[in-house]
Amino acid sequence: MDWNKADWNDENTAEVIEAHLNMSEEQLFAALAYSTDWKQFKQATGFIAPVWVWPRHDISFGREDESDQRKDITRMAELGRQIWDLITDRIYQAVCVKWEYCKKRDDPRFNTPAAIIIAVTDIIVGLQIGFTPVTAASLIVRLGLDKFCKCDTEKSQSEPASVPL
Repeated sequence: MDWNKADWNDENTAEVIEAHLNMSEEQLFAALAYSTDWKQFKQATGFIAPVWVWPRHDISFGREDESDQRKDITRMAELGRQIWDLITDRIYQAVCVKWEYCKKRDDPRFNTPAAIIIAVTDIIVGLQIGFTPVTAASLIVRLGLDKFCKCDTEKSQSEPASVPL
């Protein structure tokens, strides 16, 4: 799906968001790694994908052994956490500082997780870092957007909150 042209009223878009809302934290980290466009990500961050990712590593399809699927998801989730560490500050600056999420969090337009994911996805898509923005937005919602943006603290808004993984 091209998130630059997403129709938020489209049934397929709603299904994608619902699927992301039902993923565990580990599944979201794995999906972040799996959805990464490595060429664009390298240009944006300088990070070079591990050799085992090429060609694109299939984290679950075609595997008959459930333990192999589990190992694949765990491995991709670890890579997703590395990606997350590299992009957290950019996302924080875009969502928390420039968009000023903490000032908007009580807005009734953002009263559901899906509505927040849509809004945050719209912001992240502009960063053009090389991964699926809806996955990153879903991960932020799963980790806690208020905590990520430090909405309940007196700390400076210039750095992202340390979110335990």
